[in-house]
Amino acid sequence: MPINAPTLIHVDGDAFFASCAQALNPELKGKPVVIGAERGLATAISYEAKRYGIKRGMLGSKIKQLCPNCKFVNSDYEVYHLFSQRLFNIIKQFTPDVEKYSVDECFADLTGLRRPYNTSYLGIARKIKDKIEADLGITVSFGLGPNKTIAKIASEWDKPSGLVAIPGNRIHHHLKDLPLSEIWGIGSQTSAYLKKLGVKDSWDFAQKPESWIKQHLTKPHFETWQELNGEQIYQLDLSQKETYQSITRSRTFHPASDNADKVFGELTKNLEKACSKLRSLKMVAGQVIVMLKTQTFNFQAEVVKLDTPTNNPQEMAIAVKRAFQKMFRSRITYRATGVTMKKLQPAGKVQMDLFSSKIRKQKLDQVYYHVDKLKQRYGSQILTLASSLPALEDRPRKFNLPHLGTVS
Repeated sequence: MPINAPTLIHVDGDAFFASCAQALNPELKGKPVVIGAERGLATAISYEAKRYGIKRGMLGSKIKQLCPNCKFVNSDYEVYHLFSQRLFNIIKQFTPDVEKYSVDECFADLTGLRRPYNTSYLGIARKIKDKIEADLGITVSFGLGPNKTIAKIASEWDKPSGLVAIPGNRIHHHLKDLPLSEIWGIGSQTSAYLKKLGVKDSWDFAQKPESWIKQHLTKPHFETWQELNGEQIYQLDLSQKETYQSITRSRTFHPASDNADKVFGELTKNLEKACSKLRSLKMVAGQVIVMLKTQTFNFQAEVVKLDTPTNNPQEMAIAVKRAFQKMFRSRITYRATGVTMKKLQPAGKVQMDLFSSKIRKQKLDQVYYHVDKLKQRYGSQILTLASSLPALEDRPRKFNLPHLGTVS
């Protein structure tokens, strides 16, 4: 690619959730793995499992018929989030211009980085890819192109663990015979409509004159057509969400339980995660909505008003426990808990009534600054509230690290 041409990469995890499970458990490497055992159906599938015809949404009974030796494991979204953070952090070591598109997918701009790295754009992409795969133990597919649409086509070209570059003067080679439905931004309905108009494939679509495109299609499809012809229309969105009305964290746990300590532990784990998100945004909450869901899918909710807005789970847990004791019923089996943070405001605007309260808050802020740093590096189980421990008994350790302790 020309040295000054826009050069974007699209990074896409290969069977990401299943790959994370295989990276954590060497016994699963190279074996058919299906995620979603807690729901009884497939939510993610390894490439080894796909060879048996297993598809997303397939029931566990059917999966076992197709592949009796399949490893059917529970989802673990804390692990996926941790892998996702590390994935994007590695990419940001090479370029600051990264647009997160999903938990395992992003676009990044390499334009102008050939001289600093003294290698080609393909060489830079290979360095990033090799570091991700070596550090995380998963595979990722990379696509390089002059814009988002072409980069995304490239990343899908040679999965898994592909590395494909499509320069502007080679676009037509990759669009020939490529189905319209495989173009980012062209859905099944638009694809069917184009076929009725005599458009055979992606290259046929790209070759249509501008007047024809504008006559038959809308602006988004015209922009896709422009990108298929090598123009850069879609810029990277590097902005982060700045306004939040609420923050929710919930989890369905398996097996369901009627043990009060276990259910409350699940609740406070959600509380810790929600507070961690608040701290990352430098915000506090003045209200918490506590949710419990029974095995029979009945919901209960209680609104908890906090005396002082906070992002500290220790302070919230006292008020949340009173709401939990009011809601919880013995001999009822629960399958999920959740919290929603409401009445959010910037942390710096909270007024403390007493000098002693201000000092206590400053000390707790310092404690949780270090807690957050540890969790970013080692995962959310490395340090936790004592009340959350019963929820961790059935969960695997993240990266086989020891549990450092509890916050009382």
